[in-house]
Amino acid sequence: MTSLISAQLHTMLPKPCFDRPFVCDGLPENCAVIVIGENPALKLGVDWWTFWDDDSGFDLRRFEKLFKEKRVASGKRRPTRDALDRLLNPLREAGLGCLDTNVFRNEYTGGHKGGRRKIKNDDVLQTLLAELPQLRTVIAYGKCAKNFMSGQSLPPHVECFREDHFRNVAHKKIDRLARKILHHQ
Repeated sequence: MTSLISAQLHTMLPKPCFDRPFVCDGLPENCAVIVIGENPALKLGVDWWTFWDDDSGFDLRRFEKLFKEKRVASGKRRPTRDALDRLLNPLREAGLGCLDTNVFRNEYTGGHKGGRRKIKNDDVLQTLLAELPQLRTVIAYGKCAKNFMSGQSLPPHVECFREDHFRNVAHKKIDRLARKILHHQ
């Protein structure tokens, strides 16, 4: 049976979708944590829908395999991705569903200073923030994400952490944040 969020995604996202609206392991409805950044910086050039199934959700393992291949091939250092992995891996290992998304869904390098046209992800983000029944924690990192979250209202049981951009955050701080989130759950 198709989930409510899946049905909404079909109305919000183009087909094919060469953007990256979000990634998670399975159905978004099973996620307790949302991490919001600015934009996906690594260009994959793959239709997002190839990782999506209406019944089982997003295939994170297939996505991560391609992502790692592209990341190695790019030869670039990726401090933001390293920080995200450092945060998300222990949460996922503890059994928490985690969803990784961005204020802008198109893949481009350069962040807020990049000259490319940015495609807002507002409709997807607002749907996720409103519809995830297990949501307990939102992490907004970087200026764009913090600004986006300043305009959102969350239920009282959802804690929101507003952080500096992860490319500039020490691993010790990422580890402390992971422990806080695990304690909050």
